[in-house]
Amino acid sequence: LMMDLFCQSHVLSTVLVAISAPAKSLAMTFLGVGIVTFVYAAIGFHWFRSAFGDYCNENVLTCTQNVIYQGTRNGIVGLSSMMKQVMPEDSQTWLQRMSYDITYFIVYGVMILNTIVGLIVDSFSSLRANQTARELHLDTQTFIACLDRKRIDAVAQTLGISDGFAYHETYKQNKWDYMAFVFYLREKRLQDCTGPEQLIFDLLNEGDYKWLPLGHSLLLERADAELAGSDDALHRIEFKLDRFAQKVGTAEDWKVLTRSVADLAASVRKRLDGMQEDLGGLVQNIRTTVTGSHPVGSRGFHSPNADRVNSLVAQKQSRSSTGGDTMNGQTSIVIAA
Repeated sequence: LMMDLFCQSHVLSTVLVAISAPAKSLAMTFLGVGIVTFVYAAIGFHWFRSAFGDYCNENVLTCTQNVIYQGTRNGIVGLSSMMKQVMPEDSQTWLQRMSYDITYFIVYGVMILNTIVGLIVDSFSSLRANQTARELHLDTQTFIACLDRKRIDAVAQTLGISDGFAYHETYKQNKWDYMAFVFYLREKRLQDCTGPEQLIFDLLNEGDYKWLPLGHSLLLERADAELAGSDDALHRIEFKLDRFAQKVGTAEDWKVLTRSVADLAASVRKRLDGMQEDLGGLVQNIRTTVTGSHPVGSRGFHSPNADRVNSLVAQKQSRSSTGGDTMNGQTSIVIAA
């Protein structure tokens, strides 16, 4: 009944765990208590037997038992309640008795007992710190995939989801669904399991949890896929900058962010240059075709896109030519409709 009460009450179970956690340290401390008590009982039995009276008149073991019992049950821990009183006038035993009583009080009453209390208090502090860290982890990390909450919320906002973390934990990676799946595998016969179920069952028995989506989420993959399909380069740059900014916390992270932005800008610049070169080649091909079909000086057919193409040709020629000459003095080309 008492153990059931301790298990049902969260407060009592915490107390029980705090006491049982440092069990090894407490056991070694109590062993030290027994050794110290035995040493003081042996000293009292040989040199202060008359002062102890009936407490130490048989043997050292009996004296040790009496010292442990009588020395700890009094309000003030010590041996004064067991021994006859002595005054400073008794110059033969006063100094020895004073040293004997005070050292026992300091070693046993101050050092050892405070060590026991300190171990238990430290255990409570450790449990409180672990509980705080656990609550912080549950508030800032997803339960299954261990993804950062800020990252989930940022991606969910781009998809039009207001509370992305709650949506992810409830509908995408519900921990109780995973628990139900584990119990489902435990209760299902091995002969009825499919290939993936049997594989996961074997991993569970081996204690291997790589079947869980650690670091992965369909919500993030969906956002990345939609972002990859977008033609807006500026939007992609802004999104990646936001992703990097969420990870920035120190000066070193700023350096990493700066290098990443520089690499991203160089990649975009290279891609734009390649597109410009492709466009120049296309214009050159069009020019060659039109020149071959309509000799220079002949009258062409004007189309609505002629002015635009002529402008692109002029820009391309001004960039590629150092002297500014225009294709051996030929006039601008008008694209036939």
